[in-house]
Amino acid sequence: GWWMNQENLRRFVGSIGADWTPTHWIRFNAVAGIDQVNRFELSTIPVPGLADGFFAEGLREQYRTQDREFTTSLNANINRALPSSINSTAALGVQYNETTNDWTYAAGSGLAPGTLQSSEAISVQEFFGETKLFGVYASQQFALWARLFLSAAVRGDQNSAFGDNIGFVVYPAFSASWVVREEPWFPQFDAISMLRLRAAYGASGQRPGRLSAVRTYDAQAVTLDEAISSAFVVSNAGNPDLTGEMSREIEVGFDAGFLNDRLSLELTHYNKTTQDALVARPLPPSVGGPVSQFFNLGEVNNRGWEATLNLDALRRTNVDLHFAVNFAANKNKLVAYGDTTIPPITIGTQRHIEGYPLGGYWSQRYHYADDNNDGIIQPTEVALDSIQDDEEDDLSYFGQPFPTHELSFNADVTLFGMFRLSGQLDHKGGHKLFNWAGRLRCA
Repeated sequence: GWWMNQENLRRFVGSIGADWTPTHWIRFNAVAGIDQVNRFELSTIPVPGLADGFFAEGLREQYRTQDREFTTSLNANINRALPSSINSTAALGVQYNETTNDWTYAAGSGLAPGTLQSSEAISVQEFFGETKLFGVYASQQFALWARLFLSAAVRGDQNSAFGDNIGFVVYPAFSASWVVREEPWFPQFDAISMLRLRAAYGASGQRPGRLSAVRTYDAQAVTLDEAISSAFVVSNAGNPDLTGEMSREIEVGFDAGFLNDRLSLELTHYNKTTQDALVARPLPPSVGGPVSQFFNLGEVNNRGWEATLNLDALRRTNVDLHFAVNFAANKNKLVAYGDTTIPPITIGTQRHIEGYPLGGYWSQRYHYADDNNDGIIQPTEVALDSIQDDEEDDLSYFGQPFPTHELSFNADVTLFGMFRLSGQLDHKGGHKLFNWAGRLRCA
């Protein structure tokens, strides 16, 4: 027989929509769509198996998985002109999303020569997971004299990943934008073609893991009355009060245009705080099951600047030349675990430590000296600080995995209104990545 590894992938993406405009100032829209992926993998090691004796009786594996996402929404938009040069735009809507994933895996050996049927099962596994989201939202915007724009919005979500004691989670948002350049009292400089001031506040959420709030069990064989029986043990403690991580962000900034908008600048400062961050709190051994339980405890802060500078260097009938520079700076910090009894969360060389960026790299301090003055540092001339019970005070902070600043330069040229050539250079800095390849070579 022949060794065989096959993968069959099938995907279907479909949607249907409907619009209804009963009057010129109201419009209804409904959309439903599905995205489904089916994957089938098949692997066969025929008899007599591998040369070194493994799977001497052959091996047959099958893996089938299906991922499906169903989305539907119903929206209403109302646009009315009010007295005193005020325009009102309102929106209402409901949404429903459903994500499912299920897979089965089976492996067997004992293939008879010349056949592809196994006679002995090695492993049979199955999984099914489902997440449902129901949300409603409403927004209202007023445009005053086509210069001042005020908006407010609210959204409520109910997610199947929340705990049983959690109902709708509400996310409000507010924003204001003022085109100062259009005010009659603003000095009419030809150099300044546009000036807009803006500010916004908004909240959003990140749901827990699919089964983080649910108490789950694993099957386990036990001896009862001198016979083997099946029993169940708690694999995940669950938490009926578990909700999503709540992020609240404030943004302030301005947009300015110069020289008939040939040169424009966008500048934004943001401050985002995430509360109720999910933290796995250790459980005492006396529980006799899972070693941790998720709670909404932590707090994380991100703040920084974003800026974009655009330049239309050339405007001609057949040639347009445009340049853009983008800059972003971010400072990330774990403000608090929310529980002083929780030990440092460690993943390899990375740790979550209060007052430092998430996932920072921590390691032992080291010292060296060229004792014999030969210009070469020998291994015996390097000393590592000792670690006492893995205390964080015995480790040094070496950096974070997230860039503290990003810079990009874009250029594009359009010829005869039909051809466009563009390019980009970008830089990211202020962060570190662990060199696992170097570690393996050293080891």
